[in-house]
Amino acid sequence: MSIPLLFPPSIGRPVYAILFIVVALGATLYNIFFLSLHYDYVPQGKDGGRYVGKRSTFQRLAGVGVLGITAIAFQFASSDRTAYLILVLIGLALFIVDMFFQWKMPDLPLKPSGETDIRGMISVPFRDRYFRRSLTYLSVMLLIQIAATSMFGYVITNILGLEPLSIWLVLVQLLSMAGGFQVWGHLSTLHHARSLWSPVHFCMGITCLSWALLAFLSPVVVLVWVHLLFGFTVGGFALLAKLFVIEEAPHSERPAYFGAFSLVTGILGFCGAPIGGALFSLNGPKWVQEWGIFAMIGLVLMLLALLVGRSILHHSMGGKHRPANLNNPITVSYLIRNNQV
Repeated sequence: MSIPLLFPPSIGRPVYAILFIVVALGATLYNIFFLSLHYDYVPQGKDGGRYVGKRSTFQRLAGVGVLGITAIAFQFASSDRTAYLILVLIGLALFIVDMFFQWKMPDLPLKPSGETDIRGMISVPFRDRYFRRSLTYLSVMLLIQIAATSMFGYVITNILGLEPLSIWLVLVQLLSMAGGFQVWGHLSTLHHARSLWSPVHFCMGITCLSWALLAFLSPVVVLVWVHLLFGFTVGGFALLAKLFVIEEAPHSERPAYFGAFSLVTGILGFCGAPIGGALFSLNGPKWVQEWGIFAMIGLVLMLLALLVGRSILHHSMGGKHRPANLNNPITVSYLIRNNQV
């Protein structure tokens, strides 16, 4: 946001590209440490998902608020430069507040890794057969999913010509995602995270298949429905990705598991977008680009979720949650308050 304030327009694009790469790298490193720290404060056991779901719900609602503030700033500010300045000041204030609350968080006992060298720490997740097998399947499903979802915006703006609708569809998606976090968080208190992956992938398949409704219904109606279902499903995917690592990783090795999950899913997820672009570059009837490719990918996701996912994600624990970690004082406090110990 500060680029228009600090740099002339002539070099704005290359500066933006460089800063975007730096921010992406920094965010990836930060998220590994932050997620590991944050989930040390989440009561482990069946109620952890509800905590994660509520936190993510508030996070998405805050994103909706930021969209509203941005729209107001650019609508009523005297110039774009003033609007950017307002957003930068708001971002700086929120950063200070965030640092203050993180500083006030209590220190939890450190549980060091059982490995003594960096190579051993990094390789721990990849030596875990159950985790390795599940991670491979989830990453391939993510690649197929992103091959479709990365092209949603292209079809809306370039093929259907509904670019003015885009911002409202993003708003619908964010609100639906907030609700999705709540629903999937509640379901995670009843079922192991592994058993919820197949329903999430099946819902994503239905999302892609729903584009075929363009052959019968108004594009606006179809797009609103697709983004409602898409937000709901992405909320489940984001929640389960966190719970999956929490439930599978030994506490002392959790940062390495988060890093491995981010690495593999990030690489294969990145490959999904070029594959989607290649599919849409092929010549064919208009209906194929409007909804045919999406419907085909949706059917593939649904079939894999039904026929392959359950067997691959089968866990030796038989779907039961891991027992609560009584070395975590936050967990112990929660269990006492709820008369569970």
